[in-house]
Amino acid sequence: MIIRRFTSGIAGLSLLLSAGVVGPLADEAQAVPYRSDLAVSLNSGINFTSDSQGNIATAGRTVQDETEQPAPPVNPEEPTNQELPDAPAEPQILELDAPHSGWLAHDGYWYWFADSTTPVINSWLKFGDYWYWLGADGKMAVGLFTDSAGNLYYAAESGAIYQGGWFERTEGWYYANPGGDLATGWQRIKGYWYYLDPAADGRMVRGWNLIDGTWYRLSNSGAMLTGWTASGNDWYYLHSWGGVATGWQWIGGYWYYLDPTADGRMHTGWLQEGDIWYYLTASGAMATNTTVINGRASGFAANGAWLGYAGYTAPNGYLQVTDRITPLGGATNTLTSGFNGVKVRLVQQALGIWYTTKLATMDTQTINAVKSFQERWGLPVTGVVDKATWDMLDTGYAWDVDAYQATPMPLSATRSQRIEQLITYAQNQIGSSYTWGGAGWFSLGFDCSGLVLQALYSAGIDPYPITVLKHAEPTYRTSQELYKHPGLMHVPFSERQRGDIVFYGNNGVVFHVGIYIGNDQIIHTDWMGRPARYDSVYAYTPMPEVVRPFP
Repeated sequence: MIIRRFTSGIAGLSLLLSAGVVGPLADEAQAVPYRSDLAVSLNSGINFTSDSQGNIATAGRTVQDETEQPAPPVNPEEPTNQELPDAPAEPQILELDAPHSGWLAHDGYWYWFADSTTPVINSWLKFGDYWYWLGADGKMAVGLFTDSAGNLYYAAESGAIYQGGWFERTEGWYYANPGGDLATGWQRIKGYWYYLDPAADGRMVRGWNLIDGTWYRLSNSGAMLTGWTASGNDWYYLHSWGGVATGWQWIGGYWYYLDPTADGRMHTGWLQEGDIWYYLTASGAMATNTTVINGRASGFAANGAWLGYAGYTAPNGYLQVTDRITPLGGATNTLTSGFNGVKVRLVQQALGIWYTTKLATMDTQTINAVKSFQERWGLPVTGVVDKATWDMLDTGYAWDVDAYQATPMPLSATRSQRIEQLITYAQNQIGSSYTWGGAGWFSLGFDCSGLVLQALYSAGIDPYPITVLKHAEPTYRTSQELYKHPGLMHVPFSERQRGDIVFYGNNGVVFHVGIYIGNDQIIHTDWMGRPARYDSVYAYTPMPEVVRPFP
């Protein structure tokens, strides 16, 4: 056989392909997905022509890509002068000594002959169910290639091109349109947007990418993300069209500031624009109304502008007001020996051993009664009231009834409003029965410090680590803990004012507490059978100092 340059013209020979011609391995071709509904017929998909000497000339192929290929608009760039490459050398064409039809392998390449001594060139060939490209030298294309129309394709080792779907190469993932040409740029595929990098032959991109001057984030699967997205410890918001949002944005009913100088990172904390200060909370939402910041209440207008400090702010070193008492996290007390409070009272009532002057404590009588009850009902006989025993007792109250905490007033309340709320809460409990270790509510009773603790909660003071659950522990004395709390101001008894907390003691040890309402009057409750009531400030021996919750 010999090699000669191909210089033929165009004439009118129509080539018909025989299905029985031997070609590249069928198994390899079968590995490429194929949609029969997108197949191009032989007559409409391949046309060959020859000159009067029988030399095969170029052929055309038409495949209609029915896939919608919308893409976001882009700003055109200024054209640049490019150095044109040298004209390619004319390809060398394989020439046989005798005409041949069908596939022929030579020097590691495949060629297709149509009853000719030279192979078909620059033409699409449909063989079986697949399409093949025969290049300028007649070689069957493998891997990435460009056809004579300038479209990019990818062929498997068998030469069959990928059509209508995703395929993976070493470099990454690519998408072939139904006609086989590789998609590039923004592509909407099965409801998701993908960016197939034109500078990388259409390779699918992942992660953060700056595209036409805008940042986008693509998931690990390549799908464009929208909405909130975290990157490390920072948050960003992606528009519905994928681009990073910047500046002030109204999202889900709140204003957020997405810093344009930080690629759209969500801002938290104080922000100044001109003469106006704004505050973005830890969630990023702009503060409005009254907000506690670093222990101080601040007022904000509806547009977010800071109005200054609002409501009452305690001097440095003292408890600041709150609108949220420290949550108990669903905790409650299991009643073992020595526990006190409203739960014990309810157990005693259910067992028929409670009376007005009965101490609400897990004493020997109560424990023995619990054991008898457990034995009768087939429960483990421990004398301990756990949830199983509580449920069987059917007290009519929830297992966490002892976790009641009064609701604080709004942060916008002034000092005088808080003092009056403290007193009002106590006044509303007048007539409630005394329960040792109790902290309400009204129908279940209080002891002296339980009443004061809930009144403080109501006025917005949370003297944590004191809690209603600790209040019921066997040896815990809330009155003593309040008196020595470092966040509460002490003033001499002689300087007492309305809203102060008065403590009583014996030899310097606190044993009782009440709320001072002025005119030498207190509200307190002091023992079994003696309900909450007004009384003289001198009902017991006062301690030398009172506590002022709102200095």
